[in-house]
Amino acid sequence: MPSFELPQMALYHNQWNGLDNREIFTLFAPLDFDQVAVLRPGQSFWYDQDPIYHHGKVYGYVRKVVTRVEMVDKDKLRLHFRDGMTTVERGRGNSKVYDLLNPESLVRLVSEDRRIGAL
Repeated sequence: MPSFELPQMALYHNQWNGLDNREIFTLFAPLDFDQVAVLRPGQSFWYDQDPIYHHGKVYGYVRKVVTRVEMVDKDKLRLHFRDGMTTVERGRGNSKVYDLLNPESLVRLVSEDRRIGAL
């Protein structure tokens, strides 16, 4: 666990304030079906949520906490979190569930440009 606070969001695009930061993509990696299947309640993950706000045009990763992993069948599961749910299917490669690979770099980016997130 890092000794610093992570932001709740890591935005890569915000049409309203001109943010367009592609470096964010290098800090995250999608979790595959098997990695998502072993997540447990209380664990956090990053969700590629679009749009983040109802007015749209703001995209990024939002930190979520697992409440339940529900196996639908051997190749499909539902990942539940406090304010929603997403479906992950084996072999689809379209998971919206991500892992943060470099927390220190994310904190650095946010401290350099507060439009990305808030610490």
